[in-house]
Amino acid sequence: MTLPYQDPRRTVAERVADLLPRMTTAEKAAQCSARYWGRTPDGRWAEVPDALMAEQIPFGIGQICQTGKRRSRAEAAALANRIQRFCRERTRLGIPAICHEETLHGMIANGVTCLPAPVTMAASFAPDLIEAGFAAVGDEAVRAGIRQGLSPVLDLARDPRWGRSAETFGEDPVLAAAMGTAAVRGLQGPPEEPLRLAATGKHFVGYSMGEGGHNAGPTALSRFDLCHVHLLPWRAAIRDGGLAAVMPSYAAVDGVPCHGNPWVLRHLLRDRLGFAGITVADYGGVAEIADLHAAAGDPAECAALALEAGLDVELPHGECYDAALVRIAEADPAQMVRLDEAVARILALKFRLGLFDQPFVDEAAAAAPAAGGDAVALRLAEESAVLLANPTGMLPLDPARLRRVAVVGPHAHENLLGPYYGSPVESVDYVTGLRRVLGPGTTVVHAPGCRITGEPIAAAGELNHRDPDKDHRTARLSTPADDAATIAAAVALTRGCDLTVLVVGDDFMTSGESFRAAPKGDRADLALPGSQGALLAALRAAGVPLVVVLAHMGVIADPALAATDLTVLDMGCPGQAAGLATARILVGLAEPGGRLPVTVPRSAGHLPATGDHAQAARRGYGLDPNRPLFPFGFGLSYTTWEVRDVRLDRERIALGEPAMVRATVVNTGAQAGSEVVQVYHRDRVAARTRAVRELAGFTKVRLPPGGAVEIAIPVTLDRLGYLDEDALPRQEPGLHDLWVATGADPRGGIPLTLAVG
Repeated sequence: MTLPYQDPRRTVAERVADLLPRMTTAEKAAQCSARYWGRTPDGRWAEVPDALMAEQIPFGIGQICQTGKRRSRAEAAALANRIQRFCRERTRLGIPAICHEETLHGMIANGVTCLPAPVTMAASFAPDLIEAGFAAVGDEAVRAGIRQGLSPVLDLARDPRWGRSAETFGEDPVLAAAMGTAAVRGLQGPPEEPLRLAATGKHFVGYSMGEGGHNAGPTALSRFDLCHVHLLPWRAAIRDGGLAAVMPSYAAVDGVPCHGNPWVLRHLLRDRLGFAGITVADYGGVAEIADLHAAAGDPAECAALALEAGLDVELPHGECYDAALVRIAEADPAQMVRLDEAVARILALKFRLGLFDQPFVDEAAAAAPAAGGDAVALRLAEESAVLLANPTGMLPLDPARLRRVAVVGPHAHENLLGPYYGSPVESVDYVTGLRRVLGPGTTVVHAPGCRITGEPIAAAGELNHRDPDKDHRTARLSTPADDAATIAAAVALTRGCDLTVLVVGDDFMTSGESFRAAPKGDRADLALPGSQGALLAALRAAGVPLVVVLAHMGVIADPALAATDLTVLDMGCPGQAAGLATARILVGLAEPGGRLPVTVPRSAGHLPATGDHAQAARRGYGLDPNRPLFPFGFGLSYTTWEVRDVRLDRERIALGEPAMVRATVVNTGAQAGSEVVQVYHRDRVAARTRAVRELAGFTKVRLPPGGAVEIAIPVTLDRLGYLDEDALPRQEPGLHDLWVATGADPRGGIPLTLAVG
């Protein structure tokens, strides 16, 4: 007999209402838990026989973590099918599991599409490409049996000392809102269509603003800044993207850890933003209420605080929920209500994903690459490249004049794929890309020149019992003395060359997620790390024409890179097509289409440095310039642009109405290209301290030489008004200044005045 919850003709609400009362407390608690069957502490892959599943998930399970990690997608699909078969056939109610995986800029598995890192993709200012890229990622994940992706990261990269900045879509809430929403739609599909994969917004909220730039440090924000700035990407992803899942921050807000913070997870997320999906813990985040924040005494107290706050699923193991959730719920009727609410949300998601009706995937089809994945990865790398300086017009290069090219640098013959990356079918480094594009008529030679860091050093207490997969080693920076011989060899190699391409940046030791067991990744110094500065100086002195290519995850803020004679192309962390995209841009087969998604300060001592600072900020320092090396939104082009006939549809609007900025954009140069037109806004007088200038909207145009296009950029209530310290929307009458700017001068622009009210 088919029970009502097994009937696909019934609504999700009807199926949940039928299934939930049938469940025991133990079965409910199992839905709030997870298992991570990754590697054992000695490095072996854990086997997952049916006996292990019978032992560990006899009542079913909410989620199985990272079934793709270091497996092929076909192997991941086979494992997912075995898990679902066990859940269907060997648990009492046959509730399927959700298999999840990291999908930051590609699924973590072998043979996948690897897009640029998110902060690099954000430089494209092209939400359409972001959506297409994440659609490819979602396609590969779903065919491998993955039904929840742990992305996008909706934190804002407003402190570049924080090592996880590369995981974000930049510093600006409007840019991050557009890109994050596009990523959600790409992974999940449009909100009006059936849900194919649950995207997971990370990390709610303010995680990127730990004091001192330290990972998981207490969030150093006022409630107004938290709501007005940092909630905007979340609001858009939930409202416009239909975000299905949210992961809290490891940090504390107002002294309360986010995993056990009702004001964060219930009041802000559900009551104010209207989020109706599931919340899942960041790995170990529930236990860290006690052992990181000392805000609880034991795992049971951690579990009680998390459930009360609204945390639905503990990841990656149920170390707190497994031990105490049944007892907590059965002892307290209020907690039983909260458990039922959590389980209802989890079941609803599983019904929406179609897992009850078809939990299995076609293993034979799992290994096929996403259609168009390679093409969109290359396009994103090109559209995200930022030309920072081209003082002599050296770029684009004429390949016919290049007989011998030296490619030098620690990343020249390797590809820095970025944080949380899978293994693409092909990863093209910079030497390989130039050889491929320049062809057999040009000799491309290579030397590493220097290192960034030395050999990894094991840290005391390096093994984290919660996640033995993580690399808990640290390292020391290389020095010019360490690399004197290799620097000299690189300089010698360039003699007789027509061009030197220097590829410099950072690495996983100097920029990335910092763990307690061995702090690395967060930085106190934003300059070129290690002996790369010495290598740059030596190559400049050698006199061979030089192009500097930046390949990096974190912000590189080094005054040496702003020298007036340097040609600098910032590729960021461009994914699998890094070398091919760079070579195509250098010779003019593609144009650097990116604009900076972050401000590049003069040094760490100049932080904070975002362009949307308060009126009273940035008075300057007595002995230092206060302006950044490069502002947010900056980027040059291979052609020239003019913005004409800038106007407002109406110069006075009523409260609650949007404004519309219109203009004509003309490519006045001799080459095809793209430009990002940016609209900035300032409320002249407001009851809360507003920014001196904040991004209100943007659009990207692509035009042939002499081409022109009419553009319209809305300025919405979200920008004309603000969210107050309780996340309530506010707007006030008065005058507003607007500027229409381009990448060459994002801090200037054509002014307009708008009256509201």
